[in-house]
Amino acid sequence: MMRIREYRADIDREAVIALSERLADFELPTRVVRKELGEKQMAWMAEDLDKLNEAVSRLVVLVNTDEEISGFLELQEEVDWLTNQKQAYLSRICLAKDATGKGYAKKLMLLAEEWAITQGYTGISLMVVATNEHAIDVYRSLGYEVETMKMRKELR
Repeated sequence: MMRIREYRADIDREAVIALSERLADFELPTRVVRKELGEKQMAWMAEDLDKLNEAVSRLVVLVNTDEEISGFLELQEEVDWLTNQKQAYLSRICLAKDATGKGYAKKLMLLAEEWAITQGYTGISLMVVATNEHAIDVYRSLGYEVETMKMRKELR
């Protein structure tokens, strides 16, 4: 049985950093090396945890009955560049392999939407790598739509 609770730096930090390596565990663009991206994800997570501002962000963890972390979700406030209005931004969502396919991503996303509403935001945005088809399917099933696209051309 899993439950969601608020992140606690004193006991969760190392497990969240270690799990963040999974943020590189999907079909990557050919120019990206999985091991390098996984290491970068862990370093970026450590940096972000050091400057976590609870006034404009939220980090929750998914834990099992032994309090082992099986997932996390990080939200922040951002300003929509199109409307100049504040909105929620899903900066990270991550599940351990054994927690995937069980509806936990949906539960975390619905929690994110509830938090955004309580903050007075009228929207929530996120970025997803185009090759991460599983994540895209989850987001679309929850009503998320493509609003902007980033395109790239390799010049070598």
